[in-house]
Amino acid sequence: MKKFVLVLLVALCLAQPAWAGFNEGFNAYKRGDYAGALREWRPLAEHGFAKAQCNLGMMYAEGQGVPQDYKQAAYWYRKAAEQGLASAQYSLGGMYGNGQGVPRDYKQALYWSRKAAEQGHVGGQFNLGILYYHGRGVPRDYKQA
Repeated sequence: MKKFVLVLLVALCLAQPAWAGFNEGFNAYKRGDYAGALREWRPLAEHGFAKAQCNLGMMYAEGQGVPQDYKQAAYWYRKAAEQGLASAQYSLGGMYGNGQGVPRDYKQALYWSRKAAEQGHVGGQFNLGILYYHGRGVPRDYKQA
């Protein structure tokens, strides 16, 4: 039990600098200081911090502090989506549905939208409904939509 508590404390101590940098990036982003947000979030994203990865995806998708680049957006969204972050799954699903940065692929749009929807993400649920309504990636099903 002592070993478990020690490991937990070490993990929490190591996580605090990541959150500190993330929060500094968030504050910079809110101020419109996209370069500052990028400085804080990029190292976190490169070290696997899913929320920072998702935010980099958003910055690339919107062209905030970086040139708009849908391929880079999809790259970062995928990194976060594969870790289970619902907002990244929703965004990646939308990119597949629109063919932004990735080939249009309704099966992938359905896959990622469903992942987000299953976690209660409202946008994921909406996108899933649209896919069922139009029969994209699945047979048309108004009841399921």
